[in-house]
Amino acid sequence: KNKPDKDKPDMDKPDMDKPDKPTSAVVNSSAKKALDILKSKENKIDNELFLYELPGGGWVPSTVYKYDGLEKGLKVMITKGVAGMKFYLGDDSSNGHKKGLVNVAAFLAQSMKE
Repeated sequence: KNKPDKDKPDMDKPDMDKPDKPTSAVVNSSAKKALDILKSKENKIDNELFLYELPGGGWVPSTVYKYDGLEKGLKVMITKGVAGMKFYLGDDSSNGHKKGLVNVAAFLAQSMKE
C-alpha cells in the first residue's frame, strides 16, 4: 500500500492544521473599494440576492449562502487564488473598482444560472 508523502500536501483534503483566518491583504486600492462597496450592500445581498425558492412557491433568504462567505471567498481568491489563477477585482485605474464589481456580477450571474 502506498503511503502518502508527508512533504506533499493532499490536494483532495482541506488543510486542517491551519486555522481558517480571514485574509486581510487586498491586492490594490480598486479591489479594496470594490470590497467596501459590496460590504455596504451586505443586507441587500443576504436578503434580496442570495435567495432560494420554496417548494410551494415564494422566495426566502438562503441559510447557506451569505455575504460573509462571499467576502471571505473573494479575499482568498484575489490574494492567494487557486491553481495559479486569481479573481480579478479591479486594477488601479480610475474605474478599476467598477471593472471588479462587473466581474463579481458576472460570477454571481453564472453561479445562479448553474
